[in-house]
Formats: sequence, structure tokens, C-alpha cells
Amino acid sequence: YEESQQEPRVFLETDQTEQAHICLAFKTFDRDDPRRITLDVMNAILGEGYGWLFEKIRDEQGLAYYVFSANQEYLDTGAWFVRAGVDVQRVDVAIREILNEVQRFLKQKVSRKDLSRAKAYLRGHTLLSVERSNDLAGWYGFQELLEDEVLSPEEYCARVDQVTRADIAKIAHEIIQPRRLNLGVLGPYQQKAKFAKLLEMENPSS
Repeated sequence: YEESQQEPRVFLETDQTEQAHICLAFKTFDRDDPRRITLDVMNAILGEGYGWLFEKIRDEQGLAYYVFSANQEYLDTGAWFVRAGVDVQRVDVAIREILNEVQRFLKQKVSRKDLSRAKAYLRGHTLLSVERSNDLAGWYGFQELLEDEVLSPEEYCARVDQVTRADIAKIAHEIIQPRRLNLGVLGPYQQKAKFAKLLEMENPSS
């Protein structure tokens, strides 16, 4: 994979839906990159469970029916993304507020409380997901088939515990770049240009 994207991009799928469904995504890295575990922790802070995005976008502002983030790694690249279902009349506001929250994450140092909560969430989620024998077999089989390194659930949790606030800040600035921003929209809209205008971000180095 060779990265060629130099500016934000928009994909619009027009459909007469009652909700607008949006996905904001940034390119990341492959499944064998050691930074993926730091990204797991960053993602847990921002968008898993009751993370920053849920609290701000859904609870405080009532802009989304659902909102969450996730990361996916592939053979030679990956993606970190935020998905949300929003009122068709407020899609512009929702997109801007999600971007504002992502940019706030870049500027504001992660608190020790948020970091501790994210790590506890990942440990609990990981260990609960392999309680059954067939799930544990799937955990090992997936890694054996597709990854260079095979970690036990306990080893993965130990790696999670080693992630620092500085690690998260570094990886956030590497990933959340204006030129890497992509937006997918499904809803009753015709003009792609109106969404392109929303994708203005400050340079993270500024």
C-alpha cells in the first residue's frame, strides 16, 4: 500500500433515510504495527462505551442516535473511524462537533482518570470476550492465521497497561491529519460539495 491522499475526501450515497449515517475516518497502519495497541487505548478513550464522543455528542448535545469509534487493521494499512446516526436536519452540526471533539483530543492532554478507565475497559472487555473455550480458540486462531505475533489475552492486557499518555498524544498527532480525513455520508442529500466544506481542520502541529 502506498499512501497518495493529500486532502480530505467525501463519498456521498443518496438515499431517502429517516436518519443520516456518517463515518469520519483516518488512515492508520497495518495489523502487525506495534502502535496498534496504543491506538486501541486511544480509541477506548474517545469512542468505546461511554467515551468522550458519547458524552459530548449524544449526552450533552443530543446530536446523535448512536455514536462510536473503532479501528480496523488490515494486511498493510488500517483505519480509525467515527460512526454516527444523526437527524437529517442537523447533519452539518453533527459533523462539525465530532471534528471539534477530535481536535480537542489533540490539544488537551489525556487525564490519568481517562487513561485508567480506558485500560480497565479494554482489560475487562478482552477477558470477558474469551471466557468460552471456542472464543479463546478464535482469539489464538485469528492471530496464528493473520498476524506475525501471537499474544495471549493476558499478554495483550499487559501491553495495554504499558501505554502512557505521551504514547497516546504522539499517535493521535500522527493519525489525525487534515489530509488524511475522509467522510462517508448516507442520507437524503444531493450536493457532495456542502460536506466537503465542513472538513476543515486545524493543522495538529499548530
